[in-house]
Amino acid sequence: MSEPRKTIAEWRKEKHMTQMDLAVAIGIAIGTVAGIEQGRQEPSMGTARKIATVFGVGLDQIAWPEDVRHYPRKSPSPKQTPQAA
Repeated sequence: MSEPRKTIAEWRKEKHMTQMDLAVAIGIAIGTVAGIEQGRQEPSMGTARKIATVFGVGLDQIAWPEDVRHYPRKSPSPKQTPQAA
């Protein structure tokens, strides 16, 4: 059985990086890093590639929060349809 994949926050902490360090290294806002780590945002493919490059790993080695179920995921709001009168 393979080992569980690591979250972005785990990779970042292993490299002794703050969220700000990662944000500067990949050219995004610190709030975006926090959102990605907490599962409120998903990185674009370009951002994901930059994250993988910073940590020297492949995209398949980085677990997004929903992959490891560390964070609750917000359900999309049901679409509201007008009621027929």
